[in-house]
Amino acid sequence: MVNKIFTTKDLSSYFFNELERINSKQAMPLHTHVIHYCSDMLSEYALINKLFDEKEDKYHERILGLSLLSASNFDLKSRFKKLKEVADTSLMLCGYFVESLDKKILGINYYKKIGIFSYLELDKISPEYRDQPSFFKNMAQTYDFIINTFQLLKATQSPQDSADILKILPSINNSQS
Repeated sequence: MVNKIFTTKDLSSYFFNELERINSKQAMPLHTHVIHYCSDMLSEYALINKLFDEKEDKYHERILGLSLLSASNFDLKSRFKKLKEVADTSLMLCGYFVESLDKKILGINYYKKIGIFSYLELDKISPEYRDQPSFFKNMAQTYDFIINTFQLLKATQSPQDSADILKILPSINNSQS
């Protein structure tokens, strides 16, 4: 078997195709613009430094609550960037790395609330992101569906995890944001 090396563009295309395949089977499919955004985000977060802060040549977990608070001290452009980082990191943790939240004092609902709040704040700054009205508001409103889609994606990539992920989905769908 020949190993294939993906470039960033290929990786984004790969994630788009996989998310679109999963999305087409959903009872409440996500909008194509959301799938495109998420495929770009997954491609970006394939690089480890997107999930962690680097200090003194070491990676440390990003503290999303503090990052969210610090965003209010920035100019509009920097605030947008910080809020997007917090929202996207939260979505990645809740959707793709949910098992890492089991070890934390604050559970998935805390991270979901941070992500949803950040997307709603982004919508105030950029109400027509990617030429789509209320794009980030839509991200916030479909947050749980995106999480489910990411978890299904992960299950298809790691068959040994699929049984565990399918057990988790009902509890996430029934939890309140």
